Amino acid sequence: KDLIFKSFYETEIANIFNINIIQGILDYYQDAYYGKVKINIDNVYYYLEVNYIKLLDKKNELMGVLINFKDITEKTKLEEFLIRKDKMESLGFLLLNVAHELRNPLTSIKNFTELMPEHIDEEEFRESLLYHVPKQVDYINKLVSNLLEYSKPKEAELTTINVKQFFDNELLSLFYKLIKAEKNITFCIDIAEEFSIIADPNQLKQVLINLIQNASDSIKESGIIKIYSFENKDTKVIVIEDDGEPIAESDLSKVFDPFFTTKPSGTGLGLFICYQLIKENNGNIEITNIQNGTKVSLIFNNKGEM
Repeated sequence: KDLIFKSFYETEIANIFNINIIQGILDYYQDAYYGKVKINIDNVYYYLEVNYIKLLDKKNELMGVLINFKDITEKTKLEEFLIRKDKMESLGFLLLNVAHELRNPLTSIKNFTELMPEHIDEEEFRESLLYHVPKQVDYINKLVSNLLEYSKPKEAELTTINVKQFFDNELLSLFYKLIKAEKNITFCIDIAEEFSIIADPNQLKQVLINLIQNASDSIKESGIIKIYSFENKDTKVIVIEDDGEPIAESDLSKVFDPFFTTKPSGTGLGLFICYQLIKENNGNIEITNIQNGTKVSLIFNNKGEM
């Protein structure tokens, strides 16, 4: 009753729905949008599923924006419970492996310390100690850093990202810094100017840096890393292809498992964390072998779910 004859922008409803999306439809920037919103009423959180649709008259001229919404609080809470349950199971699996992963370098360090009283005067022993112990310490440090990264809260701050601008402004210079000086790697990027996705920029950057690092590591001396995008009715996809050494077919099903790695100094947590981050962004990640290398696809919802 209090809303009748009032402008939409003068009501509290305007604080619930995304004004930028509404304005985008009014300005013919987009036709429709689907998303979710979280609202606080008397310190109780509710979740709404929202559809923004262009409203046309008989002459097919724009009259306004039609907003449909429904309460999906119970459904969302159930989904969050299942996600938490899945995370706890993943964490349990992680903890089972942490002891094993830490024991190997610690055993190596322990062996050196026990041998020091008898062999410290030997030059060969000292050289071996100075080579191996820092290396094992670096491995432990990397492992702990990755575990801390996984343990941080991962609630994504979703926003619209123009992927072409994101690459040009945020990532390209970083990519070249990842490549070792002795390698000759060329980037071929083909992303449409208007291609955009809904994601957390920082988490997307972390995923892409990790994937580019993997692509670079798979190339021995010289090669090409292709980055391109495409979309269809349901999905938007960012693809990273390299012409380096492909992943063994027997390993493809294990690449997202925690602690699985084929790298001498790898912790096996990089792709595991990438998988978790992409899931937090309502997306999916797929890795396949192609004729001359490896293909990674980051798949996002094309409905603009937020």
